[in-house]
Amino acid sequence: MSCWSLLDVAETGDASCLWSLWKDGVDVEDTEDTGWTPLMVASKNGHLSIVDFLLGEGAEVDKKEWGDGDGKTALAFAAMNGHLEVVQALVSHEADVNKADKDGKTPTWLAARNGHAEVAEWLQEMGGSKESNAPTRLMHHCASERANADTAEDLVEECENDVNARDSRGRTALMYLCAGPKEIDVDTLKLLAKYGADVNAQDNKGQTPLMLAAMKGDIKAVELLLSFGADMNITDKTKRTAIEYASERGHRRVRELILTSSNFQLQSVISDVEAPKWHIPATEIEIGEYVSQSDIGGDFMGIWLDSAVVIKIYVPSTEPFGEQVGRWFALRHPNIQKLYGAVCEGYGLFVCEHMTTGSLKAYGDRKWSEWDASSVASVYRHIYEAALGLQYLHEREIVHGDVRLENILIGSNGFAKLANISSSKSVGRENQQKSSDIVTLTLCMQHIDFSVPPHGLDSQFRAEWRRLSRDMRCGGLTISEVVPRIKILIEMLTPKTNQSVSRDRVLNTLSDLRDVVDEINDERFKDIFEHLAVVCQEYIVPENHEDTIIVLQDVQYAIEERFSLSKSSTSQNSCSWVVNSPLGFFYKQMQQVLDVLRAPIKIRRELEQLWPEDISIHHAEEIDPAEVVESIPEWFIGPNELENEVPFASGGFSEVSRAQWLNTDVVVKRITMSSSNNEKRRNLFLNEVALWFGLNHSYVMKLFGGCHVGKKPFFVCEEAENGSLIKYLEKLQGTTGSMGGVWLKLYEASLGLEYLHARGIIHRDLKCDNILVDTDGRAKLTDFGLGSFASAEDRGDVSDAAHWVVPECLDGKQATFASDIFSFGMCIIQAVTGKRPWGNLDNMLVERRVQNGELPQKPPAFSNSEWELVLSMCKLKPSERLNILVVVQRLKEFASVPEAASI
Repeated sequence: MSCWSLLDVAETGDASCLWSLWKDGVDVEDTEDTGWTPLMVASKNGHLSIVDFLLGEGAEVDKKEWGDGDGKTALAFAAMNGHLEVVQALVSHEADVNKADKDGKTPTWLAARNGHAEVAEWLQEMGGSKESNAPTRLMHHCASERANADTAEDLVEECENDVNARDSRGRTALMYLCAGPKEIDVDTLKLLAKYGADVNAQDNKGQTPLMLAAMKGDIKAVELLLSFGADMNITDKTKRTAIEYASERGHRRVRELILTSSNFQLQSVISDVEAPKWHIPATEIEIGEYVSQSDIGGDFMGIWLDSAVVIKIYVPSTEPFGEQVGRWFALRHPNIQKLYGAVCEGYGLFVCEHMTTGSLKAYGDRKWSEWDASSVASVYRHIYEAALGLQYLHEREIVHGDVRLENILIGSNGFAKLANISSSKSVGRENQQKSSDIVTLTLCMQHIDFSVPPHGLDSQFRAEWRRLSRDMRCGGLTISEVVPRIKILIEMLTPKTNQSVSRDRVLNTLSDLRDVVDEINDERFKDIFEHLAVVCQEYIVPENHEDTIIVLQDVQYAIEERFSLSKSSTSQNSCSWVVNSPLGFFYKQMQQVLDVLRAPIKIRRELEQLWPEDISIHHAEEIDPAEVVESIPEWFIGPNELENEVPFASGGFSEVSRAQWLNTDVVVKRITMSSSNNEKRRNLFLNEVALWFGLNHSYVMKLFGGCHVGKKPFFVCEEAENGSLIKYLEKLQGTTGSMGGVWLKLYEASLGLEYLHARGIIHRDLKCDNILVDTDGRAKLTDFGLGSFASAEDRGDVSDAAHWVVPECLDGKQATFASDIFSFGMCIIQAVTGKRPWGNLDNMLVERRVQNGELPQKPPAFSNSEWELVLSMCKLKPSERLNILVVVQRLKEFASVPEAASI
């Protein structure tokens, strides 16, 4: 048997190899690069015979461990492990009984500390000191449960006020106090600070006293450290800050203290060159009060570029902050809480839409006496709206992960939105986690159903609602199957007029659809249609005659549009419908008919079984279209995604209509292409939609997406139900406080312009027609940059743009931020007077006066200070015009908006 090394023998105590090793001339001091000598190892393990052998061979008795160790001797190891006989042997060979380690801990102290009283007493008899050095004793006192200011002060004086002494871990007394086993002793911390304790010292791991207190959740310690100037922005060797440690351990109050500290200053860490679209510079944010309730969409109220927002703190997880922000920021849907952007520091701050009306949980938990038929209908409608948001997420392969009533929040416009999107995550196709979202949505539906009194609900509605909940709970339904069924149920809550549509008319419409299908000349389509026709005749009832006709007509139109457009090579290469096989597309249209008929699930399954292979291909292609068409931009919305489109306005370069996208009301603006400059206008459109899609602000119209193919590219944006600013203000005329309302809307519009300018964007076409008012009565900017579609030569003749155009642009110069200020000054004139600037003057005459530096006469509706603002905004020289920041503050004063009104 081969003999081990001397270190192995010292570890195991097996002396059988000693003779062989000794005969071979083994080195008794050989550490084998471990930092431990054989004598230390044998002493630690209490192997007396090995210790005697090594001492007899001349082993150095007081040698200290080296490397990463604490500098202990063999005697220290024997004492701390209670090996009395080994201790006696070492001392008999003149081991120093008071030789301390790096932390000043003596063998006697170590024996006593580890409960070996007999060893400690014997060492004391040999002259050993039971006390470690003063700084070390101060550290141990601060780390103990008995820490108090009186004892600490004695120890401070004993160590000559050296409160910043460090041990082998790089820790100070203050660090031990903050990391101690109990809530901090306030007086002891104040004492250490009085003697100059460094509140920003970092140990070997880079951790500060503030980090250690934040880990423990010690509110008093955090509060005191911040008051003494603790820096919350310091990161340790793992790149984490104090607030991240507090977040990881769920210490919400500690996070609040840090973020609301008077010392808290955001410092931007991303340069403009590398900043992502969602980045908000720290200098644009003001953090307001912490909000105890969790149903506003965030943790703190705040101000971003003078606009009210909610700030949500990033809780570190397995997913990086940037990935969470990027996914949320890319979402554009009216039933998803908006993320305006994020502050990217060592911690992260989500800057979100403020949900002012609270959660659906609070809405549903009201007393029964507070319900009426309208509120009952609303709470069910809110569930439908949340389902629309969830459908949007699932179609983008995103799982919410935390669907519950507390995360369904209601905005000031009365619409419900899914919140807490930071909890979401991207998933692959066929991911089971989508089913979890369906199950949790079911729980929300059941809670509402059990909480709400039956005001205005007939027995059929409740039976159908519960049947749907049961089908969802049993699994197998996707959100795309759930949403149409909820929609039909919600429509049951809306009183309808007597049905005047006959069954024969429904069958005639079905016959028209058959003719269209026959033109496709594909037997598989015909088979599907015949199956559908049988189902339709079986399930149509007087209550759904009218809805069935509407859907059948929509399907007919969609099929005609689909198969005519499919002949275009441009469409085939650019549109989302190319990822759907023709059969898959047809199948999807048929599903709409089944929805309105409320056909049972078994009927749908029978339809799928007709051609399971093709349908499965359709589903797979729907799930991951990017694998088929990589060039589709993130903002793309295919024409087939729009339903029930009805035009309501048109102009020289566009046509505007209302439509539904993903069952949500939207506005569609189609841009007219001309044969002469088709390619140029299409490129301008692409630049504009890419720019607009990246914008996210309370006072800028939300763009959901667009389509760049076909003869009329289009934008899809939110609907401004109150129309243009001028139309809205006309309704206010003569009402109490109408002038205050004018200045408030102008102030809101200025906030949108401030946001654009902060993002380096020039509007270029500011006029009151491009300031819209949404359902909530909020003024928003739209069509920024769309003025570029109009050529310079027709700007004066085709439109009224000359009444807002700026002097430098008339001279052929490029528009600047100052140009927007001039145009906005003209908007103020029109908004206050109700008449366009310069009245009915001819465009050429207006241009001549503008170039001469003239302005309209002061209207009687303006006070001197108000008119002075307009004059300052409309100076002839751009450099002399006011900055948007000043304009915002002036308008805020005129609108009488309190300083703290937004927080």
